[in-house]
Amino acid sequence: MNFDKAISTPITSSASFSYSSCQEAQDIFDGKVSKPLYSRMGNPTTTILEGKLAHMDNAIACVCTSSGMGAITMSIMSLCSKGDEIIAIGGLFGGTYALFTQTLTRFGIKTTFLSASDVDKIEQNINDNTKLIFCETIGNPNLRLLDIEQVANISNKHGVALMVDNTSTAKILKPLDLGADIAVYSTTKVISGNSSALGGASTFKAIKEGGKFYSSRYEFMKPFLKKMGAKALFGVNKKRAMRDFGMSANANASYHTILGMETL
Repeated sequence: MNFDKAISTPITSSASFSYSSCQEAQDIFDGKVSKPLYSRMGNPTTTILEGKLAHMDNAIACVCTSSGMGAITMSIMSLCSKGDEIIAIGGLFGGTYALFTQTLTRFGIKTTFLSASDVDKIEQNINDNTKLIFCETIGNPNLRLLDIEQVANISNKHGVALMVDNTSTAKILKPLDLGADIAVYSTTKVISGNSSALGGASTFKAIKEGGKFYSSRYEFMKPFLKKMGAKALFGVNKKRAMRDFGMSANANASYHTILGMETL
């Protein structure tokens, strides 16, 4: 049966993929050829979802994960190491707060918490070890609102990455357009919308040459910047976090999320 003209997205329920030659396999592993490598690193069905989410968020790229917490963890661990610090602003989702206070501390990563009304205190808490400012568009569950653009201006002034958990979805607000570098999502909620699929996603703003990620604060980014340029955040999330932690999205969940996006 021929499915070439199928309107519904095909589900590629395969963990691995064949290669026509050893050279093709090598080129895929090196990133010279854009074909499926292994479903831990990306699945064709998930790739379609990533393209749709990136387009919706005006992003240069997207990485989908097994859950919203998977996306947050992936993007934090792609940027932070032992001795680094995070500034978290506003009332946070309980799972995120637990990650900051109970898990990241075990890896030597410190978080300073500020309320949504303490934006004026951000600058005094930034130091040489600060790698990330984190906030939510609408506080979950306290519904506090933050001036994302103001926070983005501060993060850019000091050359610190800004990650925003977009609890409101990109159909209401686009954090990357307001100056965030990374937007994270629990696609389980409004994007999927029908409780049939657990999932998450991180979307990335294009990196400007000579910008904050070219500074000594993000020295580890150099190989990714050299190889991927504007898409370096995509590369560092894939290779520095997803490859090693394995918070990969599965094809069936990605398919159900795509269906939910149609009504969103």
